[in-house]
Amino acid sequence: MSSNRKCLKKGCKYFALPREPYCEFHRPAPDPGMGATGGGGHGPLDAPIIISGGSVVIEFDDDVFPPAGRGKHANPNKKIRSVEIDVDGSAPQIIDVPNGKVVVRIYYDNP
Repeated sequence: MSSNRKCLKKGCKYFALPREPYCEFHRPAPDPGMGATGGGGHGPLDAPIIISGGSVVIEFDDDVFPPAGRGKHANPNKKIRSVEIDVDGSAPQIIDVPNGKVVVRIYYDNP
Protein backbone atom coordinates (compact mmCIF):
# COMPACT_ATOMS: atom_id res chain seq x y z
CA MET A 1 0.00 0.00 0.00
CA SER A 2 1.46 3.38 -0.95
CA SER A 3 1.16 6.66 0.88
CA ASN A 4 0.95 8.62 -2.42
CA ARG A 5 4.19 10.45 -1.54
CA LYS A 6 7.40 9.83 -3.40
CA CYS A 7 10.28 8.20 -1.56
CA LEU A 8 12.84 10.79 -0.37
CA LYS A 9 15.77 8.81 -1.82
CA LYS A 10 17.05 10.88 -4.72
CA GLY A 11 16.01 9.36 -8.03
CA CYS A 12 13.70 6.74 -6.49
CA LYS A 13 10.53 6.07 -8.50
CA TYR A 14 8.62 4.33 -5.70
CA PHE A 15 6.18 5.73 -3.13
CA ALA A 16 7.00 6.10 0.55
CA LEU A 17 5.57 3.65 3.05
CA PRO A 18 2.63 4.94 5.12
CA ARG A 19 3.85 7.32 7.85
CA GLU A 20 7.45 7.01 6.54
CA PRO A 21 9.60 9.18 4.29
CA TYR A 22 11.11 6.25 2.34
CA CYS A 23 9.91 3.29 0.29
CA GLU A 24 10.52 -0.25 1.56
CA PHE A 25 13.75 -0.48 -0.47
CA HIS A 26 15.33 2.71 0.94
CA ARG A 27 14.04 2.74 4.51
CA PRO A 28 17.02 2.62 6.90
CA ALA A 29 17.35 -0.76 8.57
CA PRO A 30 16.43 -0.66 12.28
CA ASP A 31 18.67 -2.18 14.91
CA PRO A 32 17.92 -5.92 15.18
CA GLY A 33 15.39 -6.69 17.88
CA MET A 34 14.57 -3.03 18.56
CA GLY A 35 11.28 -1.19 18.20
CA ALA A 36 7.73 -2.19 17.48
CA THR A 37 6.65 -4.27 14.52
CA GLY A 38 5.64 -2.05 11.63
CA GLY A 39 2.38 -2.51 9.77
CA GLY A 40 2.13 -4.65 6.67
CA GLY A 41 4.81 -7.13 7.69
CA HIS A 42 7.71 -4.76 6.99
CA GLY A 43 9.65 -5.85 10.08
CA PRO A 44 10.75 -3.98 13.22
CA LEU A 45 10.03 -0.27 13.22
CA ASP A 46 10.09 2.32 16.00
CA ALA A 47 6.83 4.18 16.42
CA PRO A 48 7.12 7.89 15.64
CA ILE A 49 6.84 10.66 18.20
CA ILE A 50 3.64 12.52 17.34
CA ILE A 51 2.76 16.03 18.47
CA SER A 52 -0.67 17.17 17.35
CA GLY A 53 -2.80 20.24 17.86
CA GLY A 54 -6.38 21.28 18.32
CA SER A 55 -5.60 20.58 21.90
CA VAL A 56 -1.94 19.69 22.47
CA VAL A 57 -1.29 15.94 22.40
CA ILE A 58 2.16 14.35 22.56
CA GLU A 59 2.43 10.64 21.79
CA PHE A 60 5.55 8.50 22.20
CA ASP A 61 6.54 5.06 23.46
CA ASP A 62 7.59 5.60 27.08
CA ASP A 63 9.34 2.22 27.05
CA VAL A 64 11.63 3.56 24.29
CA PHE A 65 11.95 7.06 25.83
CA PRO A 66 11.95 6.64 29.64
CA PRO A 67 11.84 9.68 31.97
CA ALA A 68 15.16 11.52 32.19
CA GLY A 69 14.14 14.11 34.80
CA ARG A 70 12.80 17.67 34.64
CA GLY A 71 10.01 16.81 32.21
CA LYS A 72 12.35 15.17 29.69
CA HIS A 73 12.36 11.68 28.20
CA ALA A 74 15.44 10.35 26.42
CA ASN A 75 17.17 7.41 24.78
CA PRO A 76 20.85 7.88 23.85
CA ASN A 77 20.64 4.96 21.40
CA LYS A 78 18.09 6.66 19.13
CA LYS A 79 18.67 9.32 16.45
CA ILE A 80 16.12 11.40 14.56
CA ARG A 81 16.14 10.38 10.88
CA SER A 82 13.38 12.60 9.51
CA VAL A 83 10.71 15.11 10.51
CA GLU A 84 7.28 15.18 8.86
CA ILE A 85 5.07 18.28 9.16
CA ASP A 86 1.42 18.15 8.11
CA VAL A 87 -0.50 21.40 8.69
CA ASP A 88 -4.28 20.92 8.69
CA GLY A 89 -4.24 18.09 6.14
CA SER A 90 -2.05 19.92 3.62
CA ALA A 91 0.65 18.08 1.70
CA PRO A 92 3.15 16.88 4.33
CA GLN A 93 6.64 18.31 4.27
CA ILE A 94 9.33 15.76 5.08
CA ILE A 95 12.78 16.86 6.13
CA ASP A 96 15.55 14.25 6.05
CA VAL A 97 17.96 14.56 9.02
CA PRO A 98 21.11 12.70 7.96
CA ASN A 99 23.15 13.38 11.12
CA GLY A 100 20.26 13.12 13.61
CA LYS A 101 20.74 16.70 14.82
CA VAL A 102 17.60 18.82 14.70
CA VAL A 103 15.63 21.06 17.04
CA VAL A 104 11.88 21.45 16.58
CA ARG A 105 10.16 24.17 18.58
CA ILE A 106 6.39 24.19 18.76
CA TYR A 107 4.76 27.29 20.22
CA TYR A 108 1.33 26.97 21.80
CA ASP A 109 -1.24 29.11 23.56
CA ASN A 110 -4.73 28.93 25.04
CA PRO A 111 -7.53 29.09 22.44
